[in-house]
Amino acid sequence: MQVRSIAIQPTPVAADTVAPAAPEDVGALFVELRKPLFRYLLSLSLHPAEAEDVVQETFLRLCRQFRSGSCFSLRSWVFRVAHNLALDYYRMQLRQPSEALETGLPDSQQHGPADSRQNPEQCVIERQRAARLHTALARLAPKQQYCLHLRAEGLRYREIAEVLGVGTSTVADWIQDALQRLGKELK
Repeated sequence: MQVRSIAIQPTPVAADTVAPAAPEDVGALFVELRKPLFRYLLSLSLHPAEAEDVVQETFLRLCRQFRSGSCFSLRSWVFRVAHNLALDYYRMQLRQPSEALETGLPDSQQHGPADSRQNPEQCVIERQRAARLHTALARLAPKQQYCLHLRAEGLRYREIAEVLGVGTSTVADWIQDALQRLGKELK
């Protein structure tokens, strides 16, 4: 899956915005959001090292934002900044040619060891299901993919709308349409 750029425009600040009180708030938020943010960035096709860099840069920017004394919705702000930084990484990759490294391992070993509790038939069935889901997700529009990934990370529709710079009803429509398309393809 390739990251595709979508226009993200600033949105008005929500009613439940907060003005962070202290740098300790950043630490608590980092503990809470680091893993979901990292998973979201991986879903945007960033390599783990790049995703970790983006997470760190996002929280550095959050510290700077604290100093400015601005009021904003923390969770959606963090995901929005990380989303934009991921797009910047993707654009940078397009400008720099990269060389893929071959590991020399068969495909089955590159994805890690199979679950020893499953028999080979169950492993094959599970891989086929995962491949079908991955293919069906790749067929969705990028905006729908972004919505599903953010929803999977626990963001509410309103927060997703803030991250993507669209209305809440638009997010609901995109998610509903995506789930209907996935349901039809995976039957």
